[in-house]
Amino acid sequence: ASQELSTDTTYYCCCKPKKCEDGAVGSDKNTLAVYTPDENRCCKFKKKRCGALFAFSAYKESKGKEYCETSQVTRYTPAAVNAPQRVATLDPALMEPKSPMHTVSTYCSWDGGSDADEEEEADT
Repeated sequence: ASQELSTDTTYYCCCKPKKCEDGAVGSDKNTLAVYTPDENRCCKFKKKRCGALFAFSAYKESKGKEYCETSQVTRYTPAAVNAPQRVATLDPALMEPKSPMHTVSTYCSWDGGSDADEEEEADT
């Protein structure tokens, strides 16, 4: 939903690192400010350059006009996490005693924690 600006004036797309206030508009007093939640950035068209010396405005960061025309929401899809896969727990009573699987299933911790603390306590 692009918003039209008058073509006789040069406008700059200026942003601030905050959410837009309700009803915030650009210098043309007509074009609504645009919020990009992914970047927590509010942008609107201004007549003066972003961060100009005597432009007392929080909108100091210059961005491309697309930031002032529409929200720049990216469809972020997190990458697969390389978490260790859970191994099915087998009942040690059904395994042959002293077999590797019986020993591992009986004596090893499957909670993903470290046994280092238990070993230190046993030494003291």
